[in-house]
Amino acid sequence: MKLLLHSFIGLALIFNLSAQADKAKAESTKETNEHKDMKIVSYLIGADIGSNMKTAELGIEVEQFIEGFKAAVAGKKINYSDEDKQRILGAFSAERQAISRKKSQMQAFGLETLEAWDKLAAKNKADGAKFLAENGKKQGVKTLPSGLQYQILKAADGAIPKATDRIKARYKGTLLDGTVFDETKGTTPRQFSVRGVIKGWTEALQIMPVGSKWKLFIPSDLAYGDLGRRPPIGPNSTLIFEMELVEITPTPSRVPTVRPGTKVSPSSTGAKPRKPITATTPPVAVEFPKEKGGKIKVTPVDPKTGKATGETKLIDPKKKESKK
Repeated sequence: MKLLLHSFIGLALIFNLSAQADKAKAESTKETNEHKDMKIVSYLIGADIGSNMKTAELGIEVEQFIEGFKAAVAGKKINYSDEDKQRILGAFSAERQAISRKKSQMQAFGLETLEAWDKLAAKNKADGAKFLAENGKKQGVKTLPSGLQYQILKAADGAIPKATDRIKARYKGTLLDGTVFDETKGTTPRQFSVRGVIKGWTEALQIMPVGSKWKLFIPSDLAYGDLGRRPPIGPNSTLIFEMELVEITPTPSRVPTVRPGTKVSPSSTGAKPRKPITATTPPVAVEFPKEKGGKIKVTPVDPKTGKATGETKLIDPKKKESKK
């Protein structure tokens, strides 16, 4: 994990000392030697660390903290290996981040305690499981091994997206009670990456033909999980979507171009020029090998479409173009 306890302490200390240094400069109306007394400085650094820990609500055991602190400052071997330290503090940090995100969600839903949040999460989980169990028995509803359920509202035999594709779709998303939380407006579809959506969508899109319309019943673990999203999607919410797959968006082919100031290298062209050359305006496509006389074929292209915008010319890379 990126956020470890010692990183937090170190950064907090650096920022606090920096802020206090700035304040000291601004208020330097009298000279003292207190900043040279390491007993005073050490005490204040300790107080700063303690204050930050209290603010962060880390739940530190003070006696054990001091024991570990003294051992590290003295250069003694601590009770845990570096590997164990990273593993334990990494897990602790991950847990603290999860609690922080949960508290942020609690505020969005107007809940004041973790107990209230956990109670809502348990209720949503139970309601979702009951609904999916009953829904899976209905005619036309298919249940996949992941738990995802779907019902074909309109069949089609179009192409089926791959994980790397982008698609356009029209949809309407609701909670179990019918609350609409998102939908496309009118007939205008929205574009998505197959891998850039919730897991339930990603799975469904890779078996859904273009032109078809399905109803998806998505368990919470294939949607937004135990944290939910913005209201009204609470923790462990089961989601229902009516979705029509309109088209697979073509991925534009990448045409090798050279922009002004870019060095042409063998890796970018597949050839082996003797010397790198610098492109000029407009962007150009460079073709190797060289023609007779050491010249190179250069074609101006549109960087957006990759289409030629002018005639192919032979250019000597040794000569500089005259400015008009």
